[in-house]
Amino acid sequence: MNLASREYANKNVDLEKLAGDIEEFFRNDGYKTQSGRAGSAFVVQARKEDVLRDLLGGDRAFTIILSGGPDSVKVSVGVGKWLQNLSVDLLEGIVFSPVVFLAEIPTSLWSYEIETELWRFVDSQVQLRTAAVPS
Repeated sequence: MNLASREYANKNVDLEKLAGDIEEFFRNDGYKTQSGRAGSAFVVQARKEDVLRDLLGGDRAFTIILSGGPDSVKVSVGVGKWLQNLSVDLLEGIVFSPVVFLAEIPTSLWSYEIETELWRFVDSQVQLRTAAVPS
């Protein structure tokens, strides 16, 4: 499996704040979101909801995993099943064994555009946080 991942070193990133920003990014675009925390890692899920998706069994969601610490953040993006109840055990499973929960990012133009927008957003948020930290 090949997840889209990026690492940010020496950026002093607040993972909880970044997870909240990502969740807001999706909500502002009309997605239903949910998130949770497993230790120091965060998981955000986002999916579009509409009648057609519900009828076609649209239980797929973008799943974003943020792990590491403030000076070494890893962000991974994939598509997985929308999880009904994000328990701590389930969150830990996603963080430590994402292969079981996530699939590769689909190659459709729509998914590519969303992923591209998300990466632009994450990059800008990390840069803003870095610029805001006094040296």
